[in-house]
Amino acid sequence: MKRYVIAVLLTSLSAGCSFFPNHQTPLSVRNPLIDGVLTGEDGKSTTFKDEKARDWVNAYKNVKGKANPSQTDLETYVGSGFVYSRLICRDYFERLSYTKAHRDYMQKEANLTGGLVASLMGLAEASSGVIAGTSAAFSFGSASFDAYNESYLVSINIHELESLVRKQQKQHEAVVYRQLYEPDGVWPAKIQTLAQADMALDDYILICTPNGIRSSLNAAIEEKAKTTEAATKKIQQP
Repeated sequence: MKRYVIAVLLTSLSAGCSFFPNHQTPLSVRNPLIDGVLTGEDGKSTTFKDEKARDWVNAYKNVKGKANPSQTDLETYVGSGFVYSRLICRDYFERLSYTKAHRDYMQKEANLTGGLVASLMGLAEASSGVIAGTSAAFSFGSASFDAYNESYLVSINIHELESLVRKQQKQHEAVVYRQLYEPDGVWPAKIQTLAQADMALDDYILICTPNGIRSSLNAAIEEKAKTTEAATKKIQQP
């Protein structure tokens, strides 16, 4: 009987709000730019994100088919690449927030379950060695969530991280458009060919990748440290 009661309690606790849909809060508002369903030219269902991917590919084919692409052709190709990359980046951060929220919930549930199991085993007069082993197993599970979050760069404030990435994207977009509209000069001061546009887009896409995000984060921390150090020295001056 005791085992039956324990099993019921553990199942209810581990499931938590998953048994109560009315108690669940949506993580975010559905983004129509990513999830919105459209009807393509072929009559099949598609999404805004897929449409923008197709626009980017078509712009690439258009530029590739010309020996001397015009500035307008290159601008269309780069611009469509920016739009699609931004959508991919937005989708990445939404998935990041969604999965982290669920991992945090499961981690807290695991900690609560571990405490409940230890208490119930104590009431059932289990040996101290068994209780200690069970607690250690739950502690290991909780630490595994932390290790995963740290490895996949989701242990920090995701909102601030996304804002940092967007800021980097805007700055890079300004640089690339300046390269496109530069009246004179050669690469890297001016973009004149498809290969040069590809290199500019590659640097832009890198911003919203795990390695690019780490680089931006490290640079922001270093800049903050320098600003703080300068401010401290100014305060300390007589």
